[in-house]
Amino acid sequence: MKKVLLFFILIPCALITQAQRYHIDSIPDFLKKRADAVVRSHQCVFNVLKPGEAVRKVKMAVTLLDEDALYFRRLSVYYNNFSRISYITGTVYDEKGKKIRSIAADEILDISAVSGGTFYSDDRIKTIYFPLYKLPYTIEYEYSIKYSSMMGFPEWVFQVAEDVAVEYSAIQYIVPQGMQIRFRELSLKNKADSIVQDGKTVYTWREENIPARATLPQIARYASPPPLLYAAADEFEYGGYRGSMKTWEDFGRWAYAVNKDRDNLPADESAFVQSLAGRFTDKTEKVKALYKYMQSRTRYVNISLGIGGYQTAEASLVSKNGFGDCKALTNYTKALLKAAGIESFFALVMAGRNVPDINVDFVSAQFNHVILCVPVTTTDTVWLECTDQNIPFNYLGNFTSDRHVLLLTPAGGKLARTPDFKKYDNTFSLSGTISLTEKVSSATIEETYSGYYFDRSFEQMFLQTEDELKKTLYKSLDFPAFTVNTASYNLQNDENPSATLNYQINIEGLGYVKNNNMYLNSDISGRELLSGFPVNLKIPVNTVLYDSIVYRLPFGYSIETLPDNVLGNNEYGTFSVSYIPSANQVTFFRVLKLTKGVIPVTKYPEFREFYNSFILAGRQIVVLKKSAP
Repeated sequence: MKKVLLFFILIPCALITQAQRYHIDSIPDFLKKRADAVVRSHQCVFNVLKPGEAVRKVKMAVTLLDEDALYFRRLSVYYNNFSRISYITGTVYDEKGKKIRSIAADEILDISAVSGGTFYSDDRIKTIYFPLYKLPYTIEYEYSIKYSSMMGFPEWVFQVAEDVAVEYSAIQYIVPQGMQIRFRELSLKNKADSIVQDGKTVYTWREENIPARATLPQIARYASPPPLLYAAADEFEYGGYRGSMKTWEDFGRWAYAVNKDRDNLPADESAFVQSLAGRFTDKTEKVKALYKYMQSRTRYVNISLGIGGYQTAEASLVSKNGFGDCKALTNYTKALLKAAGIESFFALVMAGRNVPDINVDFVSAQFNHVILCVPVTTTDTVWLECTDQNIPFNYLGNFTSDRHVLLLTPAGGKLARTPDFKKYDNTFSLSGTISLTEKVSSATIEETYSGYYFDRSFEQMFLQTEDELKKTLYKSLDFPAFTVNTASYNLQNDENPSATLNYQINIEGLGYVKNNNMYLNSDISGRELLSGFPVNLKIPVNTVLYDSIVYRLPFGYSIETLPDNVLGNNEYGTFSVSYIPSANQVTFFRVLKLTKGVIPVTKYPEFREFYNSFILAGRQIVVLKKSAP
């Protein structure tokens, strides 16, 4: 067995020195393109000693090319009552691959995994903050963790981020011979190697030379996931609870049993809930009233004790203390509904923006969050996100919408799907008036967000002060020189929420003046073009982008030349761009409508031409003529 491990670890290093290997010039040029960092080597050996016990060893070297890659300077390795870190090492190399220094033992911090809202946790972190050096330079680390109880096997993502290229990445699973283990490969070029030795089966996957992906505009995602490998065993035991992952029904049965009979309220609160619900005859209104009650008296904290990652706290404790994690707050809401005679179910979900849906054909613990499913009628269901005290009722947002969930029912797990946004409810509009002058122009702008786009603005700006909103605008607006004078964010909070961001700014040199002419680019959105690199794209939702900007002409100027109006259409959408003249002003108007769907790589050039035509039509120059004095 030892021969196999050594062979695996030394494959990338054969016949070359460390300095040669980490030299910046040894990275192929095609891997540097579009990349903020290049992973030189990323390897994991996951050795299962016996059911429920394993050792995981990870080694990674990454070359940081620019400041956007500096997040790699922080290494965090988590552990808890069921795991122990055996060692961590770290080393830094310069751009020529020469060792600068190693990380000393007293530079490795051992801290509680306590976020700002965490009160109780068995989770801890060992952290290294690698020093900052002249870019480019390379960070290398290695660590080992031993698990005394585990629910599943780690998945392996061969490309850690879209803007990171990869020279070499590999994962090796070593399991006792005869142990039932399943794998699912996504977007891999190479098949697994496997051998049997010393009573163990060794499975190895390797991927090499993965280029960075181009940054996509907000309207699109990559349709194909990054190279990814799932692994799972059919049977498991975690925290003393035995379970099975042979089917979703089996896994859901285990999760239901772990959380059974933890949804009971104190008698006085149960009586209050019945009285509150009794004020309404409509079931949806009852659910809404109880949801608002939950929001009014709870807040989110991260609690992780024992098997806290999978088992909820008692509803009575949340009632008493007024806080809980996603499981606890969802369970408390479930208990409120139960007291009112309304049935509901935990819904396990893979939450996140721009994350792939779970692989429904591969049963494993692919979830990181829980929400509540409340069947109202045979055809109508309410979905509740219970961790946010400000989010609208029956609104999921792009964090958990339009994806599979696993409902935990007495009969076991049942797959369901959360609702998508309604067609063309997903609107981002940019409107306003800009009074042009030769030096400093004054702009009053309103941005409106609904559906898919509401969630992004709500999360970032809802609780921001005016000064914080101004800072956000200074980071996001694409003008060489400008001043933000006022800013406000307003919310319409209902089941179809929307929000507006209003701001007033002064912009220097918006129009370029030469020879009594002013040249104006009407597009102030800062939207980027799609790159020429062909990919499989996904339009995640039906979308409308809408711009309407009135440009008031400077004193003494008239319209000399206006760009042509442009119409475009494609099987995935339509657009129009117009320049409308009137007395002393020009209105720039454009709208893009996109239809949800997948764009295969064969049709990418056609879609790219369509989308870029929409962007470029808005960048045409308006020419204004100054009258003779």
